[in-house]
Amino acid sequence: MISSQQAFDFVRSEFERIFIPDEVLKPLCARNSGQFLPDGKAAAPIVCDKIIAALSEKKPLSVVRVGDSEGCAIALTKFALNAQQVMGFYNSLQKQNGAAVPLPAAVEFCMELREALTSADVIGFRAFRNDESIIINGAIARGELHAALGILYAREFLQQGTERRDWRSATITSAWIYLNIIPLIVRLAEAANATIVITGRPELRAEFARRLGGRLEEFIAVPAQWSAPQRPELSHFARAFPAVRKRLACDLRGKLVLIGAGLFGKIYCHTVKLNGGVAVDLGSAFDILAGLKTRSVHKLVDMNALRWL
Repeated sequence: MISSQQAFDFVRSEFERIFIPDEVLKPLCARNSGQFLPDGKAAAPIVCDKIIAALSEKKPLSVVRVGDSEGCAIALTKFALNAQQVMGFYNSLQKQNGAAVPLPAAVEFCMELREALTSADVIGFRAFRNDESIIINGAIARGELHAALGILYAREFLQQGTERRDWRSATITSAWIYLNIIPLIVRLAEAANATIVITGRPELRAEFARRLGGRLEEFIAVPAQWSAPQRPELSHFARAFPAVRKRLACDLRGKLVLIGAGLFGKIYCHTVKLNGGVAVDLGSAFDILAGLKTRSVHKLVDMNALRWL
């Protein structure tokens, strides 16, 4: 067990080791990506055109976003693990799964998630909205060490990925692009042969059916974030995760899959792409559609204009 001072010192040293300023990171993204669109509002119509084109041409496409939870998961793929990194991932997993999983299974899950992010066609990062040095240092000062590490490792993943040119043919954009895609959901569905929805908001089922009509092929409800399973074997990881991936293991060409499932959702997006479909990680957009403010960024949007319920 590490002391609180050791944990603090580790996070501070990781910040000093990893962090590069925006004036270095942004040109790196612009130089080594297929397209760099850091403004989510400006990027949304361009990304939606890409989605529609992929649906029309029956080509696979994956749109995903990276936040602090993904950063904590990426940390678990490092060769030498610090206890703080392991604790950070399990803290994120507890919020999304409600139950722990054995470390070997957790590492395998995180490796799959990393592959899903690396192979995305459009990937959103939170790095471009605010000065993350201020955000990370503020989190450290408040003792929110897991959050600080998650944000830092997500940023490191972006830096290292662009240095390797992992997204040389992909679009790098804002993690908050989903807020600007919400008004375009029906338009996207109209371009698809069929639409599958995967979300932890089952209350949206009837409204999706009403708005999409016969284009809604299936609505798959998964456990919501912060939900606590009665038994570990009923958790998202143990039950829904293998079932949903099995459901997606079919010919999805020309089909749109809208996904809001946290860490699991990134792997669902990759599964969809591998099977020829178009996957869009909408995250907490489903909360907004349900009329729920669950993220601090939701305070910046007009809920009445975006909500469906």
